[in-house]
Amino acid sequence: MIIGIDASRANIRERTGTEQYSFQIIRHLTSIDRDHRYVLYVNAAPLEELRSLGPHVTVRVLNWAPRLLWSQLRLSWEMLVHPPDVLFVPAHTIPIIHPKRTVTTVHDIGFERNVALYGNRQIGGRGLIGMLLNIAVRIVTFGRYSNSELDYHRWSARFAASHASHLLTDSEFTKRDIIEHYHVDPSHISVVYLGFDASVYRRPSAEITERTLSQHGVTAPYLVFVGRLEKKKNILALIEAFDTAKKLIPTLSLVLIGKAGLGWEEAETYLREHDLERSVNVLGWQPNETAIALIAGATAMVFLSEFEGFGLPLLESFAIGTPVIASDRGSIPEVGGNAALMVDPHDAASVARVIYSVHTDPSLRNKLINLGRERTQKFSWDTAARQTLAVLMVHE
Repeated sequence: MIIGIDASRANIRERTGTEQYSFQIIRHLTSIDRDHRYVLYVNAAPLEELRSLGPHVTVRVLNWAPRLLWSQLRLSWEMLVHPPDVLFVPAHTIPIIHPKRTVTTVHDIGFERNVALYGNRQIGGRGLIGMLLNIAVRIVTFGRYSNSELDYHRWSARFAASHASHLLTDSEFTKRDIIEHYHVDPSHISVVYLGFDASVYRRPSAEITERTLSQHGVTAPYLVFVGRLEKKKNILALIEAFDTAKKLIPTLSLVLIGKAGLGWEEAETYLREHDLERSVNVLGWQPNETAIALIAGATAMVFLSEFEGFGLPLLESFAIGTPVIASDRGSIPEVGGNAALMVDPHDAASVARVIYSVHTDPSLRNKLINLGRERTQKFSWDTAARQTLAVLMVHE
């Protein structure tokens, strides 16, 4: 049997949530299953990590014009002329033309709950191409959708919900969300929890941690955040909580690891207006070894995301042995369990008090570290891959 996988998100060097999931699930699927042929579809020259997965894995580069709407144009064409037996898309955008057996992962549908958290940029830009594309989309959808990124998210999730043979999702929370908004039969949705790489996410030596902190000008005590610096991750609320906590712990600083996204400009303005620029280290995306050392040296990893389908940084911080303070929203309580201190992300004073408690109470820190390591035993990429393979083999 031939299993086709949209590997376009995995074919990115600086991976975050969905990209990391795509890469890890592909890597583990092709490792545990050598009985079937895999075809990986990418939109650019493949990275070495995808080219070296084994003789049973072929990479097809679909990079002809036009550059827009890769899934709907180039991947659709590939499905028309060379369809696999089953197509797996590790995100919610499946091609219009797709095999009868198509499985896709819907990580979350926050764009249905709070549109302000998502960009409304026009696909194709605001020039002639964008205008023509907008007209075409309006005509085809009878005026229901435009060519905005937000509308594309909403259309593609709804299309996947009604046309995929089966849906995967990262949490029971998102499964309930999908059922409520799209009225999908619960038997057509499988929850597959994400994992972490235990060989990578573990506590580094004190020497490595100290060297990394010195290289980046970071001094303890500090808080760390890992993720895109955007509204959806509630980055402004995090900075406000840090600002409040700093009044209780004057030497405290904050380290932000991740690419800037929608709403970061507002957070930057707050930093300038409250004279916090020297207290907040904005490091951008960092490779694993750097991020791990920075997480290891932190008082706590603070994750006040507004909406999450899962929340990989929680697991990774648990594995490294760093206490976690997390938002009580979305799927985060489901993933964190009793191993994270859950807080109202919009109550800066309350978050600050929790930060102070973790900073000053060694017994609380040790308790959270131990609970976090226990929590990681419930999650692995190998288990996620085996559960995904079972779905690919059965559902049609």
